[in-house]
Amino acid sequence: MPGGRFRIVHRCRYAMDGNVTSCRLVARLTPRVLPHQAVELHQLVVRPSPIARADSLDVFGNACAAIELRGDIGTIDVTAV
Repeated sequence: MPGGRFRIVHRCRYAMDGNVTSCRLVARLTPRVLPHQAVELHQLVVRPSPIARADSLDVFGNACAAIELRGDIGTIDVTAV
């Protein structure tokens, strides 16, 4: 079966009922490199900009991004490209 190229975009918006002042989230949105799958480009964009981000692998080998936000937060936009 011949290979193909795909561009996958995931967008998610979290809307709060009221403004919050801090938030933590963990994103598992990074594609894995596998023998039959190559990743040419990956970006994880979070708005508002996080004050901290720590990247790690979970017990299954999936990439995790632990993100911390502070300030007046009404909505959080997460985009993985």
